[in-house]
Amino acid sequence: MLENVLFKGLKKPKEKKIKKIQQSYKIEGEDLNLLNSFKDLQVKTIFESPKLVQQIVIPYILKDKNICVQSFTGSGKTLSYLLPLVELSFKKNIKAIVLVPNDQLKEQVKRVLKYEIVSENKAEIIILRPDEILNSYDDKGNDLLDSNKGNDLQGSDNPKLNTNTPLHSFDNITHLIIDEADLMIHKDSLNLFKSLSSILNSCTVSVFSATLNREVEKS
Repeated sequence: MLENVLFKGLKKPKEKKIKKIQQSYKIEGEDLNLLNSFKDLQVKTIFESPKLVQQIVIPYILKDKNICVQSFTGSGKTLSYLLPLVELSFKKNIKAIVLVPNDQLKEQVKRVLKYEIVSENKAEIIILRPDEILNSYDDKGNDLLDSNKGNDLQGSDNPKLNTNTPLHSFDNITHLIIDEADLMIHKDSLNLFKSLSSILNSCTVSVFSATLNREVEKS
């Protein structure tokens, strides 16, 4: 599934006295040019220049490559997948699921969308926890998620954001983002990915993790 590229080695240096943080990285798979400046994008952000993980990751998502990214918490992973989704929305319809392990990370993704990206766009970002997908149907197959309860940011300066959406509306999903995958991909998560099987086979998949356990690497 994630055959295109694998990133490893984006880690904080151990030396505390170094003023300028030196980061190294390793790419396994297709090697694309780095994004050296946000000026190369139509989408606007509050930041002047991209962090290393953003320089590496954004070009792959812009080219619809399946990727698996290992990078430390706080390295800028969230913006590295949200920014190119909004950029792509200028050219085509983008409907993405962002799968996160908990409500805290859901709020973080919402904050990045609302405050760190400043552009008109048509991207639809659907943020869900694994249990919201697994519990989205009752025994009779009826939806338990109410689409009317979604948190929509309808202003022209923000992407459309849904936090509760019925699973049957995911027919046209273009991207699946799995954030903090090491907290969600394990031997007991088989039912989750069975629920997502139809999506996994028809969209671009990006997996982000602070660590890569065996189950994440197998995915």
